[in-house]
Amino acid sequence: MRPAPRVLRLAADADRELAEDLDHRVELARWIGTEGDDGIPAGALGSRPDRDPAPIRDLGRASPATPLAAASYEPRAQLAVLATARDDPADWLRAGQALQRVLLTATARGLAASFLYQPIELHDMRRSGPGWWPWPECPQIVLRLGYGPQGAASPRRRVDDTIARGGHATGAITRR
Repeated sequence: MRPAPRVLRLAADADRELAEDLDHRVELARWIGTEGDDGIPAGALGSRPDRDPAPIRDLGRASPATPLAAASYEPRAQLAVLATARDDPADWLRAGQALQRVLLTATARGLAASFLYQPIELHDMRRSGPGWWPWPECPQIVLRLGYGPQGAASPRRRVDDTIARGGHATGAITRR
């Protein structure tokens, strides 16, 4: 199987397994389809994929009360896997820096990005050993890149709620 279809299949299989995990569904429900400053509002969830394996993550599973229209996506998704040689904190930092550059460059060129992190999330939850990923590198994130309609706006925190000044944050950030 070619790499992109194989990655899509890994993502779809992991998505199904995660959907069966009650604790995972509860955690997603805290962050998906919410209102307020934390999480993704229901209006920004997008569409449900009309096929499997889908080139997007179906976030509607986390907010089943939110009706989402089905949509068709490109038959051959353009995927990128950001991977490192190892999987330690220094690699995570470098991967985050690389991801920042990829996303800024994509945005500057009019591309949209979505994340297919289900296989990595499942791996982290299971603490599975070698062999879960079919290539020798350690994947940090899977991205789907392409052109599409502008997504819905989502809320942003105020700067004062995110920056610590003088050793403590000036705004109160509450978690549900």
